[in-house]
Amino acid sequence: MKNASIIIVNYNGYRFLKRLLDSIRAQTFRDFETFFIDNGSKDHSIDFVRNNYPEIKVIETENNGFGTSCNLAAKKTNGHYLIFLNEDMYLPDNFLENIIDFRLDLESKHKNIGGIGCKLVDFDSNLENVSRNFGAHMDFFGFPIKNNSSKNIFIIPGSPFLISKQLFLDSGGFNENIFLYGEDADLSWRMKIFGYDNYVCHATHIFHFGGGT
Repeated sequence: MKNASIIIVNYNGYRFLKRLLDSIRAQTFRDFETFFIDNGSKDHSIDFVRNNYPEIKVIETENNGFGTSCNLAAKKTNGHYLIFLNEDMYLPDNFLENIIDFRLDLESKHKNIGGIGCKLVDFDSNLENVSRNFGAHMDFFGFPIKNNSSKNIFIIPGSPFLISKQLFLDSGGFNENIFLYGEDADLSWRMKIFGYDNYVCHATHIFHFGGGT
């Protein structure tokens, strides 16, 4: 059994894949596996991954939405933790090490840990000047508001989203009735309803293009 399973959902994201997959291959933390689930891409995504990254497990499926593909891949993983990623991202070399260390530290202090996100920066940005925090709180009227803390987060975006595999499956995973956008808010909300807390790890970040595919 692996400590973590990375799940990448792809749709015509060929132009982003080398940067993302090279950054995954360069991780300092090594106890993980990677699943690449393709939602019916018409570009060269699948061939590119199979020809250049034989260590990655490829799943081909119809485009039934982000959450449906995440759920399908999650059932096939061997990791204790699941980490969901978009294809238009890339990682610093110590991303896995830092976010998993953050999770393990939480486990020594807290129970009922839900989802974990991290800081987000734009492609090729200066981290010190451009970093933005992931996660949001919710106001009295049900609208998300800016978050400046690392705990008691209402919404963790679906990528990156770290969660234990058992909790993800027990909670029903992402809502498959939501094709795209909002499935992360729905799952985060269910974590809160079930008595779990969501967190943001400020010790790491991900570079995100945003709306790339």
